[in-house]
Amino acid sequence: MCFGLRIRKAIRLPVENAVGKPVRFFAIGDKAPSEQVGTAKIEFLPCPDSLVECYQATDVYLHAARAETCGIVITEAMACGTPAVETALGGILEQIVDGKTGFPFSAGDPDSSAGRLFRVFKEPHLVHRMGESAAIHVEKRLS
Repeated sequence: MCFGLRIRKAIRLPVENAVGKPVRFFAIGDKAPSEQVGTAKIEFLPCPDSLVECYQATDVYLHAARAETCGIVITEAMACGTPAVETALGGILEQIVDGKTGFPFSAGDPDSSAGRLFRVFKEPHLVHRMGESAAIHVEKRLS
């Protein structure tokens, strides 16, 4: 299952501080019963024919890879206007502009990813601007 313990640990702190906001995580491509992590709900969904609707329906794309060379799914999410919070690995660092199109975090460091997610919950206006910037960035630099 892709949605591991370190991800659960990383989401617990920012979710607990997102008082009054319902938080849902969707693990696309995994099959498991829904579960609660603190006040957040994690839903596991089979991989749809097209991820475009999934990307467009979310506020932020969380990509917590342990190893990554290209990260095409990050480019896809950003092209749909969805900023990414992702592990700072390999080619991912070439795809994003920190704080403008997404937030990188240190690999294997739940506290680092928790801090980035907390910013997403705390500053929704920033996330909206980042989504717009992400789509423009992909069109100009990564298409």
